[in-house]
Amino acid sequence: MDQAQDSIGHSKPLAIIGTALALGLPMATLLLGRLGVADGISPFKEAIWWGMALVILLWAVQVERQPLAALGFKRPTWGTLGWGLFSGFVLILLIGACYALLFPALGIKTDPKALNTIARQPVWMIFFLALRAGFVEELLFRFYPITRLHWLTGSKWIASLIPATIFIGMHAPSWGLAHLIPVSMAALVLTLLYWKRRDFWCSALAHFLADFIPFTMAAMAMH
Repeated sequence: MDQAQDSIGHSKPLAIIGTALALGLPMATLLLGRLGVADGISPFKEAIWWGMALVILLWAVQVERQPLAALGFKRPTWGTLGWGLFSGFVLILLIGACYALLFPALGIKTDPKALNTIARQPVWMIFFLALRAGFVEELLFRFYPITRLHWLTGSKWIASLIPATIFIGMHAPSWGLAHLIPVSMAALVLTLLYWKRRDFWCSALAHFLADFIPFTMAAMAMH
């Protein structure tokens, strides 16, 4: 058992409950969307996502009695910036290649509804959407559940695949099945970055850039 596993603590029931919360709460937003409570882009929906992140942080610190450093919240370094920028650039290239090269070559049609909804937003709103995605999604789908599942199972594969599968599936209702290909690539890169760095700010930066830059470019093209 490695140092990351040892840093979790010794309460498996608490780790199981926390993991269920981290992965289950985001899935609950799909139900709220179907009910029309948190559909589309709205301050209320964004507040729900930030609220879920707060729940997990409080669970880790107040219930599990773990320091934030155990979740990768380390002092940023030049490595944080460098790896974050590099990984974000790789993500943008991969996602762009899917839409510009792969999909046309295979004759795959994509649903532009979700992208157009975001592209119609002002740049400052896109910034906050990407900021939320970078922070909240890395916490809920990578740093908390991977750490706990690795400790519970001892398997990096299980710890990586379960959150990644849920992360990918969460995009299907609003983005369509075709978009799951670039999302899967993003999940792979971000999961590898997690294991490489265990640096929350590095992963959050990469995720933020992968959302903010393409969405801003789409907004500029639309306007």
